[in-house]
Amino acid sequence: MSYEWDFESDGVYDATGVTVSHAYGQFGSYTATLRVTNDNTPPTTATVTVVVKVNHAPVADPGDLTFSASGGHGAGRLGLQRP
Repeated sequence: MSYEWDFESDGVYDATGVTVSHAYGQFGSYTATLRVTNDNTPPTTATVTVVVKVNHAPVADPGDLTFSASGGHGAGRLGLQRP
């Protein structure tokens, strides 16, 4: 049994094997196709739409945190607390 993967929907199989990986260079919508071939039956294909979105860095939300500091030069304490 063979497994062939076409990640760009261009008719060219980009990878072979049961488990593969692929990185898309740009965000957008892509069609990926898997073709499975067995010596005893005609090839079978399955198609899926892959949507690649921009991954934004997480942003911390301090909410209602209050900050306090004490101490002198060189040593001290910094405290965080929610009301």
